[in-house]
Amino acid sequence: MCAFSFSARWYPLHDEQHPAKILHTANSRQIKFMNKILSNKMKKVGKRGLLLLIPIILIMLYFGFPSSDNAEKIVHKLLFDSNSKLDDKTFSAAMNARFSTGTDINNLTDFVKVFNGQCSAVGDDKFSCTLNLSGSFCVANNLRLDVKIGLDRKIESVNATRFSISC
Repeated sequence: MCAFSFSARWYPLHDEQHPAKILHTANSRQIKFMNKILSNKMKKVGKRGLLLLIPIILIMLYFGFPSSDNAEKIVHKLLFDSNSKLDDKTFSAAMNARFSTGTDINNLTDFVKVFNGQCSAVGDDKFSCTLNLSGSFCVANNLRLDVKIGLDRKIESVNATRFSISC
């Protein structure tokens, strides 16, 4: 048996009254009490927080999430001049880089078909492809690709020309 001093008086202690057990019991009661308080507060904050998040999410969906994908802007700035007209030389160079010498003509025709364009053979050594760039009622801005091919149906060169059609 041991003794514990409290307020200048000596009290005999049993095992269940040992200071470590008393501290543990107090701590577990406090922890349970704090958990109860925090869980109730978290439920309230959770509902409020959810209510606050809904308008934020809706605003972000409407305006778009912030991103740093400038690929379309870079490509547009590279291929189009300040008046948003296609630069034929730059586009021809890009097409020649994408469909370099020795590329099968089917790769180019598949590319054109993705954008609902059309290709047709013009003689044995040429293909002509047409793509719609933009359009509205009675006006269309198109792109013609004049493709020179070899006897093995491989691309030798691509030349791009912009043209318009109207009523």
